[in-house]
Amino acid sequence: DPLAAAAARAAGATPKTLFDWDFAQKELSDALGATVTLKVEEEIAKEREALEVKATEMSTRFAKEREEMLAEVQRLRVQGPASAEAKAEEEFKLKEIESKIVQVAAFRKQREASIATYRRDLIRLEETLVRLNPVVGEANAMATQMGRKVAFAIKLETSIPETSTTSPLEELWNDKITDVMIRVTMTGHTDEVKRAWLWAVDEFYDRVFQIRDQFTLHLRSQPLGFSKNKTGDPFWAPPKPELIGKAFLYLTPIAHRSQFSDWLPILDIAGCTQGELKVSLKCTASNYVDAPEPVAEPESMLGEELHFTLRIDGARKLIGDVTTDTFVCYTFSDEERARMSDICEGRTTAPSYSYKEAFDVQKLSTKMLAYFTLDAICFEVWGQAEEVAEGIAKAAAIEQPPEIFDFFVSIDIHEATTEVRGDTWIEAGWEKGVTRDGKPALYVTQNRARRIVISVSQQQSLFMVSRFAHVWLGNLRDEFHHVWDASYIPLTITSQSRVGDRFELVCEWFSQFDALNQASCRGKVFYLDVKLECAELERLVLEEPVILNRRLNVAIEGKTNGAPGGLYSKKGPRRVVHEASGKGIVPDKDRIQRLEEHMQHYMGSWDITGEAVDIAMASLKSSAVADTGKEIKKQLHEMDEGLHKLAANMLDEQNRQLEVLAKALAKADGNAAAAIVEKKRQATERHAVVASAMQETRLEDESKVAAEAEIERLRKEALEEERRKLQQEQLKSKGLEEERKKLQDMLEEAQRQLEQSQKEAAAAKYKAGTQKKSSACLMQ
Repeated sequence: DPLAAAAARAAGATPKTLFDWDFAQKELSDALGATVTLKVEEEIAKEREALEVKATEMSTRFAKEREEMLAEVQRLRVQGPASAEAKAEEEFKLKEIESKIVQVAAFRKQREASIATYRRDLIRLEETLVRLNPVVGEANAMATQMGRKVAFAIKLETSIPETSTTSPLEELWNDKITDVMIRVTMTGHTDEVKRAWLWAVDEFYDRVFQIRDQFTLHLRSQPLGFSKNKTGDPFWAPPKPELIGKAFLYLTPIAHRSQFSDWLPILDIAGCTQGELKVSLKCTASNYVDAPEPVAEPESMLGEELHFTLRIDGARKLIGDVTTDTFVCYTFSDEERARMSDICEGRTTAPSYSYKEAFDVQKLSTKMLAYFTLDAICFEVWGQAEEVAEGIAKAAAIEQPPEIFDFFVSIDIHEATTEVRGDTWIEAGWEKGVTRDGKPALYVTQNRARRIVISVSQQQSLFMVSRFAHVWLGNLRDEFHHVWDASYIPLTITSQSRVGDRFELVCEWFSQFDALNQASCRGKVFYLDVKLECAELERLVLEEPVILNRRLNVAIEGKTNGAPGGLYSKKGPRRVVHEASGKGIVPDKDRIQRLEEHMQHYMGSWDITGEAVDIAMASLKSSAVADTGKEIKKQLHEMDEGLHKLAANMLDEQNRQLEVLAKALAKADGNAAAAIVEKKRQATERHAVVASAMQETRLEDESKVAAEAEIERLRKEALEEERRKLQQEQLKSKGLEEERKKLQDMLEEAQRQLEQSQKEAAAAKYKAGTQKKSSACLMQ
């Protein structure tokens, strides 16, 4: 209930977990060890020292500059009555100090507000990545299985929204938005020919649902419901316009009623140049032809009309694959709809646009003047990639089980040293060519506890034995096929498991078949049938169990040779198998191969059921989760470096445009040129303040994240220590229980031996009394 959950959170309680699809995806990712975590604290160790040094240097530099300015002002005051020029210089320096203090304080306040947003963005990204990671792995696995040369990857994309009240640099630092996208790459007939595009997360989820439906049809070998690389293909999307980069034209020439014309660099989000864009900006009279006189102080134009023209001639040196049907779009001031140039059709690296637009400002307001003074027009250059013919890859169809299954069954016998099962077992002696038909036989000793060790291997790698339900032993007969006992005895399966490519099970066989313990059986060979009931095969639904019937050849030892317990046979010393160490049985591969026999079982034809498809889908999901944590952290680091590079290039371009404007104005108005130079200096200082505050913000936030990570680490260590202690207590309790059971077994064995001794003594006494009585009768 959402209301109950909200009430519980408000009361400080933890609401019940909602077991929905997202929870299942996260649980799957956690179970496979592939949960994507941003782990900001890992970057702290590398950058903390450098950031602290930079922050200290900047703080020291600002403090030193402030002290120098205050000292200069004090010096001017001490010199006595100051001239008008000295007073103006003093007031200018005081205003400059106050301006710096106000700027830093304002940005620090804005920084505090952005910390919470930054943290929310990290949490949002992490939650999205945790849900998305296993789905991306599943989509890639399905594409490979279906023979599609399409790859999906998580991509972090940063966008910078435009506002009319802040400069592009401030928008970059304060308003940037990072979103998770899916990058789809289609490969052509060679690895060099590719086309890539982006999908939003919601679009990707919709496509995955469609891919799952088509993958189910593929598993059933049914025709797919779409044509490759056509509308309806869930792996394909037609080429669409993509952003090549942005070029920034600062509007300062309009604020000084001047003009500007030059090639602007086209920058992508990583700060790399993707080409150049030729633009021209010219302030004119109302006829859009005559050029007005430049002004030094932009405030002097408040309330006046303003006319200017904007021209986009073309681009050059475009790089990359997105150079087809390019065009330019931009937004002026508060306009909601973007303006767009004509499309330059075809593929070219030097498109021509010949775009021209005239602008009129009827009455220059303070807000519009601030826009011309601080902001810039952002030209977005868009293009389209050419279609790529997808390459051919081999599809992997679901493997059908064969009609005839091949099993290789090896049966071995281990004997105890007495009739009672102990911790030590001895392998039965083995010799080939013992039976009448030339088969090998295992030598066993009478009156011994035994166990049968069975090893089963197969040729099929996908339909392996996973469980045996029952094992029977019976139909005792000699080598002349005279039946001694036709009954079957169920054996107790004590363990069964897969060991590499073999499935092994151990069955207890105590001293059954009393006929084998008769003295007349010594030195003879007997046949027994071992029936194995296989109840489960991997990836298959059995209507009835698979029965394997294997003959076991047993030769009864005539007598033990040497040490007690039958440590020797006709073939020499036997291998002693110890279980007390807890390591279990160490198989002898050569011995298994010698005792192995090939058996075939006819299974008939198979149908692919819905359950089989579900199992195949589940197996695909569990094995296809990609660990993208390192890749995401790499993208975050590269994105951070790219944003700093972009900011530096934007500042350089702003200064370059201001220098060009200053040189142009120097010829007409020296005061206007000086104002431009001052504007450049202020822009550089604003960027330094912004960069310093942003680095300080990052350092503080990373310190908080590091503290939280340390608390989480200590919590996990405490939980792990508690779990370890509990495990030790359980092991100790288990050891005591095993010791108690062992003592109980020893006590019962001693009791049994005592009773046996008493019976033997009574029998001996009775026999002695009978013999004495018979002697007395004979004497009489």
